[in-house]
Amino acid sequence: MNDGGFRGRAAEPISTLRQVQDAFEAAELGLGSALVVTGPAGSGRTRLLGELVVTSSFETVSIGGASNVSEYVDYSLMAMLGRSGRLRDGGGRAAGFEIGESTVAARAEQLLDVIARHADHQGPLAILVDDADRMAQGCQQLLAYVGRRLANHRVVLLLVSGVEPPEPFLSLPQVAVPPLGYAAASALMAEALGTVPAPALVDELHRISRGKPGVLLELCETVTDGQIAGIESIRYPIVVGGSRASRWTEIDDRSTESQRTLLALLAVAKSVPVPDLLEVATNADSADPGRELDGLLSLRQVERVGDRVRIGNLLDRWAVYGAATSARRSLAHTLVDERGYQRELGGGRGGDADASVLRPIDPDLAVEQVLATAEALVRESSCALALSVLREAIAVSAGASASTLRLAAARLALDMGFRSDAESLADEVVWSDACVRDRAAAELVKVEARYLADRPINVESVVDAVREFSEEAPATAMNLAGMAIIFQLEQDQFYGVYELHGLAEHIHAGQTGSPADALTLARMSLALARENSEEALSLHNAADAAESFSRRDFREILGSGIVLTRLGRVEEARARFECASNPSLTPLQRMYLLTAQVDCEIIAGNPVGARNLWEQADAIFSSHTHLRTMRLAQRVQILGLQGRFDEAEQVAAQLLSVGASGEIDSLQARVLAALGENALMQGDAERAIALLEQSIDHVDRHACIWKTKRYVDLIEALVLAGDLRAATRMLDVTTGRLQQRTRTTLTSAILARGRLLVAEITDARELVELALGSREDKVPALERARSLAIYADRLRENGKVAQSRQRARTAFALFERIGADGWIRGGRWSTRMEVEAAAHPVPGDSRLGTLSDIERRVVQLVVQGMRNREIAAQLYVSQRMVEKHLTGIFRKLGIRSRAELFALIKSEQPASAAASIPV
Repeated sequence: MNDGGFRGRAAEPISTLRQVQDAFEAAELGLGSALVVTGPAGSGRTRLLGELVVTSSFETVSIGGASNVSEYVDYSLMAMLGRSGRLRDGGGRAAGFEIGESTVAARAEQLLDVIARHADHQGPLAILVDDADRMAQGCQQLLAYVGRRLANHRVVLLLVSGVEPPEPFLSLPQVAVPPLGYAAASALMAEALGTVPAPALVDELHRISRGKPGVLLELCETVTDGQIAGIESIRYPIVVGGSRASRWTEIDDRSTESQRTLLALLAVAKSVPVPDLLEVATNADSADPGRELDGLLSLRQVERVGDRVRIGNLLDRWAVYGAATSARRSLAHTLVDERGYQRELGGGRGGDADASVLRPIDPDLAVEQVLATAEALVRESSCALALSVLREAIAVSAGASASTLRLAAARLALDMGFRSDAESLADEVVWSDACVRDRAAAELVKVEARYLADRPINVESVVDAVREFSEEAPATAMNLAGMAIIFQLEQDQFYGVYELHGLAEHIHAGQTGSPADALTLARMSLALARENSEEALSLHNAADAAESFSRRDFREILGSGIVLTRLGRVEEARARFECASNPSLTPLQRMYLLTAQVDCEIIAGNPVGARNLWEQADAIFSSHTHLRTMRLAQRVQILGLQGRFDEAEQVAAQLLSVGASGEIDSLQARVLAALGENALMQGDAERAIALLEQSIDHVDRHACIWKTKRYVDLIEALVLAGDLRAATRMLDVTTGRLQQRTRTTLTSAILARGRLLVAEITDARELVELALGSREDKVPALERARSLAIYADRLRENGKVAQSRQRARTAFALFERIGADGWIRGGRWSTRMEVEAAAHPVPGDSRLGTLSDIERRVVQLVVQGMRNREIAAQLYVSQRMVEKHLTGIFRKLGIRSRAELFALIKSEQPASAAASIPV
């Protein structure tokens, strides 16, 4: 039976769904049954069953227990089955028996007969009774009797109940609908919103709804576009849907003051004893407490269970709480605390910490206490709660206290990805009478928020701010200028950079001691932008000698790693990034770190590691909302290396929308270069030349490793196109430029690969050894593979076929080892067809073909002798994930140990495909 797609959206209810499906399948064979489906209100129990029966071939009859308070549910069902006209006599009673006087068994037998006849003549029948636990006891007894006697009929009776079904249903099979987990909630939200929501929104709504699909779907109706994108936070108290809010507004207008007080208490507490409610109403000067309580109990949303009263729906609670005044909220929380009631609002994942966001802020509360509360909420519960507390405190504060709280909220919002909130809060600080230091810090928040959004920085405003703050807060002014320079250069914008640099240096000249940390990083970035890698390296080494970057704060360690990456010092950069990583990083810091590591792994020729890191960053903040251009450019490069060229083209199309001026920025130039490399992998020399030239025409600098690779790729494309003269000329230009700057091991290896393309065959062996580097040089595997493949082509062109095949096998083994499928299957190499069988033998054992790409990668690393911990580090996944993949591999291959895996792979592949063969 089709499950209507619910399986893909909610993994947790699968067990429940399977049991219900089994009941339907058995009923089709004449083995009917009844099931009691239990779950709290809003758990999605009715929706799950409704989707299931709609997609089934069964005729469905539905009835609601809440609206059928009489004991004549049997008559209602018979009427719905089309038997009312034949069963009623002139007196309006069911013919053949007296409904009011007949025994439950007699009435049930009559209903069972009607159901059986209908199923025999019309086909399989599903009867769905919603809120069956709210029916009269006689109805429950009748339905339970029918349910026990369906074994020989093509009928399924589904009785929807609360968590604790009534006594008559206890003899029937029961299946529970569990709350949705995070993944299922995310899938359901994506379907409801029509787009993938930000992780922060999923986390917050899943937390608020407590995994109840009904509540979750209604909350989705109230979110804004900014909240869906993850750039705005959820506000507390929660805003409910329009119809529900309107209904409670009308109730509030009709209620007395004491009734409003009681509702506020019922909104916060899980339930309250009736005597306590009467006492609260009396204390609230109620003239007739009993009558006022009865008035509340007449509302459908307010329930009495035994001697206690509650508001059953969580969203109704939020609606009541949102409409309550601060005084009523304070009183409600005080009563809950004094009388020890179990808390419903404010009793979620954060425990008592959650309640603080609901309490009105005391205007006399010290700023330090508010900040401590917000910090505890971030640590224990959620950022949205913390921001709501800070906003409440700001509303009742003034002067320096309000500015301090606004700045704290702006920084918190930025760290958690809510850049829209951060920018608006920072604006309020800048335009307030805050102290110079706070306004400078707020300007920096604004600058960073615009950088994250790929929006131009307001340089004039920053310059004015640096000048204004330079006297009273020179260190803060230098820091602001330095970060603005870095962000401008990251966006390939030079406007205002030299003016800011001059101001910062002037401020530093008047100070004693070392420059601000940001100014040191800005100097290095500016040296790289001026294509002076020698100066950049000198500045970096001097700063490192003064105080090791490894012992500095996160931003400096990260900046050092980025500089080393762009200088081609991959291993040193990796060590820096390792130092920067720690559990206390904020989400924004983790995203920055992962994004920088992606660049490092792409340069290192590790596409699998780069992909895993990119996906981890995207799970924190979407690449469409934070550093969009840079991260999608990385995505294009990764997809190309994986051989997913069509997907790379689709992503690139999002970034290459050229404005009216026809200009593109450096990151778009990086995308063009990546597309050019993809065209090179596919052997399309003309397209590769066009794309690479367009990229180089825009950015004619060699300070960054990306630009060095760009020129050598163009040389390779020209050689592939047969234009050896142009390739030689381009090599001379590239070599001349690099000789004027500091070379690194990687840039030297890349340049040697370029020379290998045009050199005489007699010089090729020496050049390939330079390109491969020594063991100490640690030239990335991708660079070595490309050099070996070029060398194999050169050998083949000169008739040395056997040597060519040997080098080609080694090159293809390296490509395969690092997951660079684009270079294997793209079609670039002239020797590809000859070595394909050796590099990718068709396995004699078909079981190997069942492995996924990641499982094949794990197998390759196992065969190389790596342990689980080393494999995890190579793939940037957890060790547990590696163990999970190995379990799947062993199951698919029908083996139980690594030894058996070695034996299987050895029988299927030549040794040369798994090991590096010396030149």
